[in-house]
Amino acid sequence: MKTWKANALLVIVAAIWGTGFIGSSYVLQYLEPFQMQVFRFGMASIIMSIAFYKKIINANRQTIIYGVIIGIVFFIAFTLQNYGLKETTIPKNAFISVTNVVWVPIIMYFIYKIKPKGYLFTGLFMMLIGFFFLMFDIDIFNLKDSLNNLAQQMNVNIGDFFSLLGAIVFAFRFILSSKFVKEEDPITILIFQLYVSTLLAFCFSMTIDGPNFVNNLSLNGFVDILPMLSYLAIVNSLIAYILLFTVQQYTSATNTAIICSLESLFASFFAVIIGTVALTSSLVIAAFIITFGIVLAETGFNFKRKS
Repeated sequence: MKTWKANALLVIVAAIWGTGFIGSSYVLQYLEPFQMQVFRFGMASIIMSIAFYKKIINANRQTIIYGVIIGIVFFIAFTLQNYGLKETTIPKNAFISVTNVVWVPIIMYFIYKIKPKGYLFTGLFMMLIGFFFLMFDIDIFNLKDSLNNLAQQMNVNIGDFFSLLGAIVFAFRFILSSKFVKEEDPITILIFQLYVSTLLAFCFSMTIDGPNFVNNLSLNGFVDILPMLSYLAIVNSLIAYILLFTVQQYTSATNTAIICSLESLFASFFAVIIGTVALTSSLVIAAFIITFGIVLAETGFNFKRKS
């Protein structure tokens, strides 16, 4: 598979994850974060176990180890992001989370001594400016009020620290998964990632939420969220991650992080489509700047460089 095709499929992954913000917001009205992870990853695990039982039976030791490592790292990143969200604002959590696109090349340099091109960081800087407009709703036509609201949101708290840690751990996850899927079967790694993530979520849910696992969830309530839970399990946690793990064999960890960060932009556009968010000048400006930043970070505007 050519790199441009892999990157195009990553855009689809980002779009799918963008819809997940809306679905997760709905489900979290009924379930605690760890409970949602149990049902979401648990349902995906069951489906994968049925569809790919031969891969599980024939899995070698190294593949299982890789799946366990990715599962632990993924669970830690997801948990840090959720705890950050509980203590800080949604825009700040989202903005800090997408900084993983910056951490990936930095970590790659310190671990593998891979020196990034200058245009990469210029493009990433442009992307962060775009995400800043997107997350904090900066309206250039009403700049004074936007800056006043921004000043109220920019106070630093423990949630920001958790969000930053989550972004760094997600960066490690992109790097590790990019390496592992080139050495072992990506589907089998994904299956064991789901197993580990589900098990850890269940253990933490039993500890934090109490032994009454579905304490406040009625049968009618569960029926109401079952379609959305199924969507999150099958589309967001299954199809998206199958695509992600498969195409990571043909592109870099930095490319993966850059393109997947578009999930926040897609989430905003989908929210506009369903009417929960208004189409604003900040959203349009953010989309333009982020797109410009991605093209710059990926190509340096030398299109003959990329195949």
